[in-house]
Amino acid sequence: KVGTEWNIVMAATLIAMLPPLIVYGFSQNKLMGGIASVGIRG
Repeated sequence: KVGTEWNIVMAATLIAMLPPLIVYGFSQNKLMGGIASVGIRG
């Protein structure tokens, strides 16, 4: 059998993308919270 097993490729890509996305999500929450608190305080 010759050819690319796309299901394996897609699964590997998804697994590789998850950690940066999780870190990005948490950093966005912290960043927005910090900016909002500074804005509220003046």
